[in-house]
Amino acid sequence: MDNMGSTIIRSREKTGHFSIMLNEALQSPSLSWQAKGLYAYLMTLPDDWIIYQSELPRHSTNGIQSTRRAFAELQKAGYIKATSHRQNGRFAGIVYTLYESIN
Repeated sequence: MDNMGSTIIRSREKTGHFSIMLNEALQSPSLSWQAKGLYAYLMTLPDDWIIYQSELPRHSTNGIQSTRRAFAELQKAGYIKATSHRQNGRFAGIVYTLYESIN
């Protein structure tokens, strides 16, 4: 078996409904498969998308706790940053920012 051929089958037509992202997070050995999957999903969202941590479990078969763990893992690695949002001097929630690269 000198040449087994391609083991990855890709769609030939990429005119829409696809994402382009850096490989950095997806190839990081320090992130779990779950965190990498959540990162990949978040990277498919529009740039102006507001990330609500409580809404994320509705978009997969993972439960609340496993989604929270993956989210926390991405935060610890620096891919997600949380900032307190204030309105009229009062706490109005947390704004999450996703970074494509931490390097």
